[in-house]
Amino acid sequence: EATVVAQKDAGIQSTYLGSIDIPLVHIQRTPVVFGEADVLKAIQLMPGVQGGNEGFTGLYVRGGGPDENLILLDGVPIYNVDHMLGILSVFQTEAVKKVTLYKGSFPARYGGRVSSIVDIRTNDGNMKETHGSIGVGALTEKFHLEGPIIKDKLSYSLSARGLHTIFFDPLIRYFGKRIDENSDMYANYFCYDLNGKITWRPTDNL
Repeated sequence: EATVVAQKDAGIQSTYLGSIDIPLVHIQRTPVVFGEADVLKAIQLMPGVQGGNEGFTGLYVRGGGPDENLILLDGVPIYNVDHMLGILSVFQTEAVKKVTLYKGSFPARYGGRVSSIVDIRTNDGNMKETHGSIGVGALTEKFHLEGPIIKDKLSYSLSARGLHTIFFDPLIRYFGKRIDENSDMYANYFCYDLNGKITWRPTDNL
């Protein structure tokens, strides 16, 4: 006799008609161009969702255009959600706690869009201990740190990401057109993201 025990560590859960809860581990393990885990690129793999071009973050939900999606970060609408014409989104996976996609039957608290709702909630920070991570990828360097300010009461979460120029400077110099042929100036591009959050839990019931 044999007993097989398995734990579901990555999958899709639905708690509302027309909604999909996307686990963070699913986003981190999704293969993407340049190896940069991305929230919006992971959403492109969901049923009823398509991406415009390979490797870009545009969302086309059930035939709708990218401008017909409402993207929320902790309840605040975000209107410009990508860098480098769509290669990277502004959402760092280390700063994200929960991602919910609504493809239809939107709750009454949402409005203003006709295609979909992407509700992104950020990391609250660890109330027990301090930990962090540092990462270097093909496009960016990343830094994340979280921990308690007052144990079990007050915590912080800090994430930063920047486009490193070691990879892009040679490409820009080679492909970019000089602004002035008589000068050394050339077109350049740089982007960065910084996410910070402080969470206060006054009682154990919150």
